[in-house]
Amino acid sequence: MKRWGLLFSSIVLSGCVQWPPDGYGGMAEARPTRIPVNDDERRVWSRYDERQKELDLQLTQLKQASLQGCMPAELKRLQSQRVDIERDMHGRLWADVAWRQTVLAQSLQQVRLRLQQTTADGCRADWTGLPLRQWGQT
Repeated sequence: MKRWGLLFSSIVLSGCVQWPPDGYGGMAEARPTRIPVNDDERRVWSRYDERQKELDLQLTQLKQASLQGCMPAELKRLQSQRVDIERDMHGRLWADVAWRQTVLAQSLQQVRLRLQQTTADGCRADWTGLPLRQWGQT
């Protein structure tokens, strides 16, 4: 009888919990603020915003170059890095934001070079790589 009561109460209580989707969550993301509080933060904010627009443009260009079809794990990693930057920005962790933007810029450059090396004309949407049986024969 205790087991049924415990099972019932855990089911009832689990219905009251709202879990955020993967990669999201925390108080800074639940109530984000984009309002700088002083002049120093306004300057930091403007530098962050300019740099982030540039990085987002590069990410968009990679997506248009069939990054999803060629290297989906790299695209997921880049998007995860982008989410981390957004989290730190909402938490007003400006030193971390600058560092993460630098890491994202380096990652974008590395992915761009690997994407160009994959095929001479860029990665095609129908590219699937080599079958497992042909590995080591190229």
